[in-house]
Amino acid sequence: MENLRFAIIGAGNGGQSIAGVLAQKGYEVNLFDIDSVKIKTIKKLGGIKFTGKVEGFGQLKTISDHIEETIRDVNVIIVVTTATAYKDVAQNCAPHVKEGQLIILMPGYLGGSIEFSRILRERGVDCENLIISETESLIYSCRATEAGFPRIHGIKDKLSMAAFPSKNTNRAIQKLREVYPQLVPAENVLETGFNNVNPMVHTPITIFNFGRVERGEDWKFYPVGATPIICKYVEKIDKERISVAKILGVKAISTKEIINKFYGVDEENLYESIHKNKAYQVSKGPKTIHYRYFYEDVPMGLVPISSLGDMLKVDTSSIKALIHVASILGGVDYWNSGMTVERMEIKGKSVDAIKKLLSEGG
Repeated sequence: MENLRFAIIGAGNGGQSIAGVLAQKGYEVNLFDIDSVKIKTIKKLGGIKFTGKVEGFGQLKTISDHIEETIRDVNVIIVVTTATAYKDVAQNCAPHVKEGQLIILMPGYLGGSIEFSRILRERGVDCENLIISETESLIYSCRATEAGFPRIHGIKDKLSMAAFPSKNTNRAIQKLREVYPQLVPAENVLETGFNNVNPMVHTPITIFNFGRVERGEDWKFYPVGATPIICKYVEKIDKERISVAKILGVKAISTKEIINKFYGVDEENLYESIHKNKAYQVSKGPKTIHYRYFYEDVPMGLVPISSLGDMLKVDTSSIKALIHVASILGGVDYWNSGMTVERMEIKGKSVDAIKKLLSEGG
């Protein structure tokens, strides 16, 4: 069995939680973040103290704001930044990645692995000697309100994973089998991307509760924000997402089914599933528009679905409405900054050509 050594890129909620648990289990773990103040704080602690569903302290080997020393001697790199940062991460990793390393975007967003791979290749990296992959979500539902002290509210029962190209998926999962036994193979990275339902819930709940956001209220995101009518809107955009995926031959499932898959909560409708899911009962709602539910989930989650819908002539008018309103509220043209079919370099390709790209790479 290979002796796994991990580099975690990104010391946010997920990155701290993943690093802490892996280190507590006895793995060698390095942690990187561009925030030097946060890195300095965690360095003083020597590691991560995590509480909640699992508890313990994970002592880290390297805690750094220099990416080279973080990824130099590892064989698994887990990228746990926002999807908007994947491009920069790929550019910064390119001079330092080594043959045989497994790179995981956790989670992947539509087109994330495709763009990550392309950037590495453009900078002279032989991606045939790497495994580039992604999951459909974070392994944990977690929050870190203080650097070094994340709280883990929930752990996924099952989590789909795919590599780009998909011929490497089983190798990636096998490498992580002892660490994450809940990983199951997806057909390709479009399946993981379409089944990342963060944008399906984060953006509409935030927009329809924007008064609370603008006033800076202290509110619980799901218990307060996910009302029956808002959940009906989520179900509407869910249908649009699944319709686009179906044309591409991608197995996309509803947000309600995803919640059951992740947490074993199977209720009559989405509203009940959200409110009966214990992992969702403590998350706080944003107090500012400058939050990833807007600047990540809209351009990297909603835009690619709607862009693919336009190319394939599938109606995504309810998703487009969210993109339009979010752009107005945020003062940002999310269409211009988002992951479109042009940015994925699949504009005009047939469904068969896209499937071949996903299977064999390019």
